[in-house]
Amino acid sequence: QREFPEEGTRHLDPIIILNQNGTLFVHDGNGRLLKAIVENRDTINAYVGTQNNALKSNHWVPTSYLIRLANERCRELLVSILRESDNAIFEFENRVDVEERFKQEILSEI
Repeated sequence: QREFPEEGTRHLDPIIILNQNGTLFVHDGNGRLLKAIVENRDTINAYVGTQNNALKSNHWVPTSYLIRLANERCRELLVSILRESDNAIFEFENRVDVEERFKQEILSEI
């Protein structure tokens, strides 16, 4: 039988439970949950959250495409794309050279 080290591990971190459409599932912490079951514990610390909107996909969006949309002032399309991806937000903030006022207006809408 082997003992697992207690120091420096995540064994005390709460597990993360998501509630989607009335169904609860472990998003992070399956190992901690299994450990609690094996140890016959009655309770475990957990955060329970509800997903209120679509998950971001964080897909890559070509910088050249964002530049073209910004230059053409395609406001609605830019906002829609940026809402889907933190990577696209980074590209837009740091690599798209467009009037700062326009950039801030777009970023304030996401």
